[in-house]
Amino acid sequence: MSTSLDTVGQGLLVYDGDCGFCTRTAAWLRRRLPKGFEIQPSQRIEKIEELGLDKMKVHEAAYWIDPDGRKHRGHRAIIRAVESSGGALGVMSKAAKVWPLDPLASWTYGVIARNRHRFPGATDHCHL
Repeated sequence: MSTSLDTVGQGLLVYDGDCGFCTRTAAWLRRRLPKGFEIQPSQRIEKIEELGLDKMKVHEAAYWIDPDGRKHRGHRAIIRAVESSGGALGVMSKAAKVWPLDPLASWTYGVIARNRHRFPGATDHCHL
């Protein structure tokens, strides 16, 4: 994939494509996002640095990039993707941005990220 803000579309989710759990989550989101939104594994983005991302940090957490280049990391990236999917789930995801749900979402994302190697479909790459 060529990298530039032109390829972000209405929003771009970048995830670790070597992780089975991350790949299944991305596929679930891909089925729900309307056209114009992009989801790409970091491994398929040739010059990820042109998007202002670091290869190691993308291995640690997902990133959402808005069309204006603003980046959201970890739980906030997933919240932005779910929010962009629309529908009732998209509306409900907005609540996860405020206290006390935001810290809880951050904690939950961290627990999942640190333990993704324990989920079905995990690879050796899933160990942080």
